[in-house]
Amino acid sequence: MRVRLQPRTVRGHAAAVGRPPAGVLAIAPASFLTRLRNGALLAWVVPHMDPTQTHPLFDARGHDRILLIGEAPATGFPDRLRSLGLGLVTVPGVEQAQHEASEWTPAAILLAPTADDPLGLVRWARSQSRLAFVPVVLLASAEQRPSPAEALHAGADDVLSGSLDAAEMASSVAARIGRARSLERLALRDPVTELLNLRFMNDRLPAEVGRAVRAKTGLCLALIELDEFKRVIDEEGHSAGDRLLASFSRALGAGLRSYDIGCRLGGNEFAVLFPDCSAAGAQAALGQVRNQRRWVLSGLRPITFSAGLAEFPGDGGSIDELLEVADKNLRRARRLGCDCIVVTPRVEHRR
Repeated sequence: MRVRLQPRTVRGHAAAVGRPPAGVLAIAPASFLTRLRNGALLAWVVPHMDPTQTHPLFDARGHDRILLIGEAPATGFPDRLRSLGLGLVTVPGVEQAQHEASEWTPAAILLAPTADDPLGLVRWARSQSRLAFVPVVLLASAEQRPSPAEALHAGADDVLSGSLDAAEMASSVAARIGRARSLERLALRDPVTELLNLRFMNDRLPAEVGRAVRAKTGLCLALIELDEFKRVIDEEGHSAGDRLLASFSRALGAGLRSYDIGCRLGGNEFAVLFPDCSAAGAQAALGQVRNQRRWVLSGLRPITFSAGLAEFPGDGGSIDELLEVADKNLRRARRLGCDCIVVTPRVEHRR
C-alpha cells in the first residue's frame, strides 16, 4: 500500500491534521511530484534523544512538556518533572486536552484519577497517528477504576499505582518517554543518511502550512536534485553514491536554520521546507550551500545540485500547488544547464 499526500486547501491546513500510516518507499524512477505524492519522503533525524532533550525538527513548543488531565497526582510532582527537564500543562477535562494536543505535541499524556472518561481520551489519542509515539499513562485510583486491564486494552502504555511518591512517579514517566523516543528514532531513521521518513513528513508539511496560515507568515518549499549523480554510481558504485548522499545531507543541514526541515525523497532527490521564509531567503540559504560545496568527497567526481523553489502563499495555497510550482522550477533549472537555483519570476520578493 502506498500513502499519498492528499491535496488540502489553506482552510484545511489551518486545522489540526493527522498523519496517515507509513507506506512503502517508492524505488521506481519517478518525478519529484510522483515521489512526494506516493510518500517517498525522508527527513533528518536527531542522532540522540532522551527525556530531557528537544529538537527543532520536532514541535519544540511541546516536546518537553507533559499534558496532565485532572489534578496533579502527588505533592511535588511538577517540581520533580522540572528537575528532569520536563514541564507540566494541566487541563481539567477531555475537551480541553484534545484542544491542547491538537495545538502541540506533548511528551506524554497523563490521566489523573479525577479525569472524566479516561478510556475515551485514551482511544482518541490512539486514533491520532501524529500521537503514535506519545506515551499515554493512567494514574490508578485507590478503587482501580478503570482497571489496568481496561486501560491497556484501550491503548494506554502504562498504569501507575497511586501509591508511588512524586519522585518515583516522575522517574517512571520520564523513563516511559525515553523508551518511546528510542522507538520513534528507530522507526524513523534511514540507515544510509540518518534521515526521517514519510510518517514525519506527512505531519510536518501540512502542519507547517497550517502554522503559516494561523501566524500569517510565509514559508518556502525547495526541491533539490544532485546533478550527474548517476554517473557517480556508474563509475564508482553504489557505496560511493551512499557516501556522497550522506555527505550532501550533512552539508545541507549545516547550511540551514535549526528549524528548517530537510528531506530525502529518494535517489538523488531532496527537499527542504523553510518555515517563516520567503523564496528570496531560501534562495540565499541554498546559494551559500551551493557555493561552499562542502559535500564534495576526495577521490569522487565533484558534482553540483539544482533546485526549484515555491513560496507560500504567493505560489500556491495548498501542498499540491506548492509541489507543482517547485517541480516546474526544478525542471527549468535542468533546462538552464543545472547547478542553479530557480524561483518563480516576480517583481519583488517579501523578505
